[in-house]
Amino acid sequence: MTKVRTASTHDANPPDKSKSMTSSWSWTYPVVAGDITVDAKDIVIQPDKADYAALADELNVLGVLELKALVRIHRTRKSIRIRGHVDAVVEQSCVVTLEPVRQTLHEEIDRTFVTDRDDIEIVSGRMNSNREMMIDPDEIDPPEIIEKGRLDLAAIALEHVVLGLDLYPRAAGADIALEKTEPLDSSAEPLPESPFAALARLKVTGTG
Repeated sequence: MTKVRTASTHDANPPDKSKSMTSSWSWTYPVVAGDITVDAKDIVIQPDKADYAALADELNVLGVLELKALVRIHRTRKSIRIRGHVDAVVEQSCVVTLEPVRQTLHEEIDRTFVTDRDDIEIVSGRMNSNREMMIDPDEIDPPEIIEKGRLDLAAIALEHVVLGLDLYPRAAGADIALEKTEPLDSSAEPLPESPFAALARLKVTGTG
């Protein structure tokens, strides 16, 4: 049975960006590294609707409304390359009003993996040599080690969703609501009267 989640139970906590691809997710899509060939393969991955409630809890959001990833995976001489994108629609709590805020995500995926730690330096050197031709070379992630001979494509997609989540979502009009509810600081000391204001007051009272 799907749990009903409300803004009040969520407390507007920011999404957990400490999740990594080694974390335990309820949705998985494992691929055996030994089965990946030099021929590029396109893979579409999408969780069942029944998985959305659990993913919302794990992502620390009110709800996951849509989630789908398309990746192309192939083997090179020393590495495995995964490129593609993930699209998602999630709802979070406004950090001001706790109202649901919908966010549409489109995150690019470009990851490189190696099976042997000794290959990290070799692959990194090749990637660095290609950076000079890149418009934004900093967007390339360094190679990562394949754990236990498997890659979890779902975990990779979810990691990019986490990185794309708005840490401080705000509903429309949230700033106005904040201004209305923000109390005045009664403990603040009054500002000293300027000489010009004192002179004007003296003129009005006819003293001086």
